[in-house]
Amino acid sequence: MLNYKDSGLILDDERNLSDISWVELPVLPYSIVRSYNEFVEIISKFGLPKHISFDCDLDSEEHYPWCALTALYFERGEIPYHLYKEKTGYDAARWLVEYCKERDLDLPTWTVHSMNVLAAKHTKDYLKNYTYRRGISPKDLKQLQELERLMLEEKNLSMYVVSLIALEKYLGVYDEEMATPRWQQVYEPHL
Repeated sequence: MLNYKDSGLILDDERNLSDISWVELPVLPYSIVRSYNEFVEIISKFGLPKHISFDCDLDSEEHYPWCALTALYFERGEIPYHLYKEKTGYDAARWLVEYCKERDLDLPTWTVHSMNVLAAKHTKDYLKNYTYRRGISPKDLKQLQELERLMLEEKNLSMYVVSLIALEKYLGVYDEEMATPRWQQVYEPHL
């Protein structure tokens, strides 16, 4: 085993490091795990590596859009995680977030190298959300929740979004990529 704390971990059922050329990985020595269970086992045993790169589809048949079981879900822009027998990279990301929450740890740096665009988006959004929330102190989070309550109570959604962005920029946790999904979460329930 490499010096684990100074190395990277790749979660992928088929690819090796040299096969992953469409995303930029930090220059590190890497270990490769081929399944969710191996991923959980190695992190439970050795702790967090410096970097993790996620594939999302960890089963060559079950997780792909052309599988009869999943084709209709993919056509609707959904992923039927509840139907899968084998856990996915998204499940590994969720486990990692819980692992870090329980230990009050930041996530290691990460990439998602999956070719499945929808699953990659789910995984990235989940990891970004944890990183975003972790950057806000409990006091600031309480103020943010109170501001949200007041703005939504007054149905002043545009003022709420502007205030939210200003507060996030002030706190240094504003993320341009996460802004649009959050606006949609605010507006859509009230349309």
